[in-house]
Amino acid sequence: MLSEASAWQIARRLVVTSTDDRLVELEKSVDVVTSAVIALSRALSENVADAADVERMVDRFGGLLDLPTGSRQVKEAYKSVRDAVAVVGSCRRCSTSPSSSPPRRCVAGSSSTPTRSRSHCA
Repeated sequence: MLSEASAWQIARRLVVTSTDDRLVELEKSVDVVTSAVIALSRALSENVADAADVERMVDRFGGLLDLPTGSRQVKEAYKSVRDAVAVVGSCRRCSTSPSSSPPRRCVAGSSSTPTRSRSHCA
């Protein structure tokens, strides 16, 4: 098990040495992205999940839009549901980056406005 300081140093080094130009699109500081990397690592560890489990969940979450609304008058999912599917779906796009790029991680939870259209990946 790593100390908090060691985990921070490793995650920060990973972020700083990344050659993925898309990190600039995040418009987030190195410290914010580093915090997101650590939070993702902890979440995966605490939930005994791996990245493949998360990707499968993201795929299944997108299926919410295919479910009936339960009302004859409401023909499509509520905006809040569509927005949530879009944010979670942005995490799927993170993990399907070109093979020449390192895998990306979703940092959607690090934004105070999670429904922004730009990517939430690091």
